[in-house]
Amino acid sequence: MNNSTRKGYRLVDLGRDGSFKTLFHGINKNRVLVKGKWLTCERKVVCEGMNGTKYISAFHVLPSLEECRKFSKIFKNRSNRRIISLKYRQFRPKRHARGPVLLVNQIFIPEKCEVYPLD
Repeated sequence: MNNSTRKGYRLVDLGRDGSFKTLFHGINKNRVLVKGKWLTCERKVVCEGMNGTKYISAFHVLPSLEECRKFSKIFKNRSNRRIISLKYRQFRPKRHARGPVLLVNQIFIPEKCEVYPLD
């Protein structure tokens, strides 16, 4: 587990009120990602949607905007999705992922984070 703090990118659903939401698993049954504070993932066993692989859940983060854009192409629903910048720490590689996805225990979304549309 790497504990250094780094900048990364993740896909989010954009709420009607402009909030950022997780794509799938939330935190304590809430998908809204709060800005301006460190968020800790809810660790539980989950199944990968495509192949049923089980793993310990965490936030999915990509190390670069380019890699996040590439990764976003696997999703068919794109209209209300965005890429945001954030800080992350306590991470490990997601070994069974399509791309350099990191499983991250803690993320921090700045109040004025970068927001990018999907191509």
